Amino acid sequence: MIKFNWKSASLLLVASLFGGAIMPYIFYLLHWDDKLAVMIFLPISLALVLSINQYFFNTKQGFGKRFVRMFLIASLVFALLAYVWLYQGIIF
Repeated sequence: MIKFNWKSASLLLVASLFGGAIMPYIFYLLHWDDKLAVMIFLPISLALVLSINQYFFNTKQGFGKRFVRMFLIASLVFALLAYVWLYQGIIF
C-alpha cells in the first residue's frame, strides 16, 4: 500500500508542475508541440515520484529490480492515460 506524507506529497506536486506546466511552457517558447512535452515528461515524472515514494520513503528498500518494474509499469499506464487524454480526447 502506498502511503503519502508531506515529503511525498510535495515531491508529487513538484513533479506535476515540472511535467504538466514547466516543460510544456518551455516547448511553447521553442514553438514545439506542448502536448508532446506533457506526453513525454508528465508520465515519467509521476511514475518516478511514485516509485521513489514506495521504495525509498516507505520501505527503505532502495533502487532494485522491484523499483525498476514499478517505474516501468507506472510509466506505461500514465503514458497510456496521457495519450488518451491529449490525443484521443476521450477523457475531456
